Order: sequence, then C-alpha cells, then structure tokens
Amino acid sequence: MNSGLQKKRKAESAVKIRVIAFTAKGRLLAVRLTEGLRALGQEAEAYAKQGEGGLAESGPLSEWTKAAFLDADGIIFVGACGIAVRACAPYVKDKFHDPAVIGIDDCAKFCISLLSGHVGGANRLALEAAEICGATPVVTTATDVNGRFAVDVWAKENGLQIVERAAAKKISSVLLEGGSVGACTRFGQEISLPFPLPDGLEERESGETGFCVTLDETDSPFRETLHLVPRRVILGIGCRKDTPPEMLETAVLKALEEEKISLRAVQAVCSVDLKAREKALLMFCEKYSLPFTTYSSERLAELEGDFSASEFVKKITGVENVCERSAMAGGGERLLFRKKKYPSVTVAASWSRKK
Repeated sequence: MNSGLQKKRKAESAVKIRVIAFTAKGRLLAVRLTEGLRALGQEAEAYAKQGEGGLAESGPLSEWTKAAFLDADGIIFVGACGIAVRACAPYVKDKFHDPAVIGIDDCAKFCISLLSGHVGGANRLALEAAEICGATPVVTTATDVNGRFAVDVWAKENGLQIVERAAAKKISSVLLEGGSVGACTRFGQEISLPFPLPDGLEERESGETGFCVTLDETDSPFRETLHLVPRRVILGIGCRKDTPPEMLETAVLKALEEEKISLRAVQAVCSVDLKAREKALLMFCEKYSLPFTTYSSERLAELEGDFSASEFVKKITGVENVCERSAMAGGGERLLFRKKKYPSVTVAASWSRKK
C-alpha cells in the first residue's frame, strides 16, 4: 500500500498555519499576519521563542519546526530565509508530504514561497500573506514563472489524488519544453477538464503522455498515464460481530478491485451504530487513515431509495440493509455499487456529493 495512504488524512477543516518570529518588529508582523489569515477563515497561531510580545511560546526552534511539519498545513518564518532553510532541512521529505513554507522579512518587503509551492499550497499562501502585510510576493516555480499549466495545482483544487509522481513531473517537463500532453476525464461535466484548455493541453485519449481523471488506476489511455483519482467514494460496510480484521480487510479490498475503484478514492467509511466499536472496522479505518461514522438504525431506515433487503439483517440491526444505506447516509449522491456479499462482510459504495 502506498505510504501516502497510510499517512493520517486531515479532517475537513480550516487550513492550519503556524507563524514564528524572532525580533520585536517581526513579532508585530506575525500578529498582523495571523489576524489577516484568521479573517480568511484559516486557523493561524503566532509563536516566539519565550512567548515574547504575548505570542505563544515556541521553545527551541528545531523542536517547534519538527512539530509544525507534523501538525501544520503551512509554516511562515518571519525573518531571514537562511533561518527557515536551516530549521526545515532535517524534516524535508518531498512536495507531496511537506507543508507549505514561506519566508517574510520582518520589514514586510518580500514574501517568498520556499517549499511545497504547488501541492502544499505555499505559492497561494505567499500571495495571501503578501496581500495582508503589503509585501511583494516571490514565486519561483517553473510553471508559474513561465505561465504554464500545473497539473498538481489543478489536481489539488479539484480534490484529485495524484497516483504517479514521476508522471506528474513528466507532464510539467513536457509543457515547459513547449510540447503537448493529453487529458481525459471519465466523469463528463461532473469533473470537467480545465476550460478553456491551457496551451499544451489537448483533450484526447491516446498518445505518449497525458493524465486521466478516473477511479481506476489500471485505466491507462496514454503510454505514460498520470492517474488523477477523485476522493469521492463513501464505503458502507456491514459485518457479523467479531469478524476477524483480516477477513473484513480482504473483503473490502476485493470489492474495490472487482469494481475497479482505487482505495485512494475512498473518502470515508460508514456503518450502523451497532458497529461503532467493531474491532475489524476500527482497525481497517485506522490502517488506511479513513474517518469512520455510524448512524442509528432509525436514521438509516429514514432514507428513501431502492435498497436491498434482508430480514436477518433487520432482526439483528433494526434495519433491513446496512451497507447500502450507510453509504448513502454518509453523504452519498448515488450508489456506485450495491451490496456485495463476502464471508461475514457486506460492502457497498456511493459517490459523495462533496469533494
């Protein structure tokens, strides 16, 4: 399993920004930044080493930076870029995991996107911070300075998971060299391609290099295909009491494989509240970092629609179908597949209304 899937997925919430300053002037700017970011709906907190200026206490810079890398979506260093570079260096992994990092001098002349400009959102954060404090934003990513389409930015904006990192880099490289790449989507207008198509992007389903918006990671219309997977699938799962965790995991993964749905597409897992403490379900969701929600049998029974029915299931749970109804209760717009039965486990999936 891809390690990115096992990394804890952040709950849908405000972007978490951590700001640190080192001088009296910088601390005043940090306060201004956090107030401005909060006004934009983001969760922002300002720090100083010993809590000077009424800011939160950061403690040693190395430890603060380490914690911010694990906890925050974005980090702002108010001070010299050299400080930011040295503080971040031990914790840098790659642009798919690192938080956004920007640096602002304490006179607010320049606001520089330093790390994770596209996927992490540092370029956007730099523009927002620059507007708040009146600085000049500095963005150096090649696609931005050359005015080319950035597939990783577009994917993030549309809630799409990037599967092949090398292919994403290849697409950027081809576009920067003035070449063309193909693009296609399996979702019609529901997830449409950029309009109008940027220079170098061609809507087609063949050729050397391109990207495909799909739930199926084996769907490869190009010789080198970048799969962009929408995280819009809600799983509804039912199981017998004390089902072995490995049995449930095998059943769920088999259901997804049979329906050609990537695990990356799964947004959440839902079930009836009778299963709120079911070990197999809890272990599966913890392993794959998926939120788990349960609903009362009354709530499930209220849902309108055509669902499979089982008197045995109704006798045990109070509702005649758990998996299909749970998948829809979790925010489903329509069922992607109906109840699939495996030993001790049933699985269904819906397409979420929200990305």
